Amino acid sequence: MSKRRLDWRRAATLLVLMALAIPLFFLPLWVVIVTSFKPLGEAITPNIDLPRTWAALDNYGEVIETGRYVQSFFNSVVVSAFSIAVTLAVGAVGAWAFGRSRSRVMHALYLISIMGVILPPAVVPTMFLMRGMGIGGTHLALILFLIGTRLGLVVFLITGFVRALPRELEESAYVDGAGQLRAFYHIVLPLLAPILVTAGIILLVINWNDFFGAFFLLQGEERATLPLSLFRLPGSSIKQTPWHLVFAHLVLVSLPLIVVYAAAQRRLVEGLTEGSLKG
Repeated sequence: MSKRRLDWRRAATLLVLMALAIPLFFLPLWVVIVTSFKPLGEAITPNIDLPRTWAALDNYGEVIETGRYVQSFFNSVVVSAFSIAVTLAVGAVGAWAFGRSRSRVMHALYLISIMGVILPPAVVPTMFLMRGMGIGGTHLALILFLIGTRLGLVVFLITGFVRALPRELEESAYVDGAGQLRAFYHIVLPLLAPILVTAGIILLVINWNDFFGAFFLLQGEERATLPLSLFRLPGSSIKQTPWHLVFAHLVLVSLPLIVVYAAAQRRLVEGLTEGSLKG
């Protein structure tokens, strides 16, 4: 195949992808942003038209004030930070153990541990379990739930990465007198940095947007995370939904994720690329 024909096919593929991306992604995003700038009267039926009267400051100010945005943002940061840190720490050690073992028992345990990737989380039984433990309705209950339901995904992502790392690096550390934990901390863990960053960003997106776990496990408006505060946004009713406030809240919920993704985009791509090559 000639280089000219290959370039033509790549250009055609890019045009097709752009034609699909515009109506499926950019238009809905445009509707969300534009509607968040409109007053209630113009936002009753969301559309792509620019607002005739701009009410961005009023909408976003009302969301921040009456929607408890600052408190909910802090709650989301606490829940996401603790759950991601523990999940990555436990998942990295577990993936290292699974990746280095040739035991059939460990292989069976690995398959069991990653079943959470495909099985739906048992939210309601977990709610009763947390109540029995005396931590129902607290952030700790939601953090433990997120750790338990996301751990399988992290183990799955990191195990393939670990299996591709040369064993000689750890064996040389053992020869020098290092124990397993020291070899893991000083040799293996630095090599896992790309996949840990990738897994951390994926966990941030999932945990930050988690609604059902927060809905069933958290009690009280002062403990609500951002997705839950959006659900409880004042002014919502069956007959009339304040789309201007809903979309303004949605923009504020998504903004931290956009900032993190923009800052870590290169590391994310590197982690996925290295993981696919090494796996």
